[in-house]
Amino acid sequence: MGLSPLLFNTVGSSNTATGFEALRSNTTGDNNTASGFHALSSNTTGDNNTASGLQALLSNTIGDNNTASGVNALLDNIDGANNTADGAFALSNSTGNFNTATGYGALLTNTNGAGNTATGSQALFNTTGIGITATGVSGSGNTAVGLSAGFTNTTGNFNTFIGYTADANAGTYSNSTAIGNEAIVMASNQIRLGNQNITSIQAQVGITVTSDRRRKKDIRRFRAKPDKKIVDGQAASPSSWKTPFIATCMVW
Repeated sequence: MGLSPLLFNTVGSSNTATGFEALRSNTTGDNNTASGFHALSSNTTGDNNTASGLQALLSNTIGDNNTASGVNALLDNIDGANNTADGAFALSNSTGNFNTATGYGALLTNTNGAGNTATGSQALFNTTGIGITATGVSGSGNTAVGLSAGFTNTTGNFNTFIGYTADANAGTYSNSTAIGNEAIVMASNQIRLGNQNITSIQAQVGITVTSDRRRKKDIRRFRAKPDKKIVDGQAASPSSWKTPFIATCMVW
């Protein structure tokens, strides 16, 4: 329905196109649904994609299992798979995989980052990265919930930002968590609860440090070997020396 939908379709099946040149280039792709001006118009062999909105999934050619709803949602995705974008410009620059963006401009700048989840207007807005490759991880595995949560993050990995503008003060940290209104982490491997106005942190029970005998294994004595040990002015035999313990921590 509309001018030139599914214009070049050859053997593709179970496709639905509504709008000007929606799914125009599809040839063999199956099970695609496009609704809107140029929605999925470049798709050729991609399967199981759903695009709703002006130029949603416009550039997709061979990517599979993507869902885009909103103006320019997943606009530049070419071969990325298993992405969900709900909101205008959500994931509009992305070609990565397994990303979920909900809200205006969520994960807008993402290119190849993978496994990110952003919920909220402009959440993880500047996250870019090269994704997960043989040479390392960049801009992947991040979770942000809240308006502009994780906005500053660029190439950091495995961070969690929950709360209104919860963020980091630099874009390259990894494995950090910011929870609360304007909570800001300032290093990798850091947890920040709340902003500078917080006056107390309370819990129903105590917070336990996991350096605990119950969480260790291979506990055994360790004997230091000095040249001489003096006890009451006399050289003591090694058997009378006190011996500390060492232990290997268990991985939980």
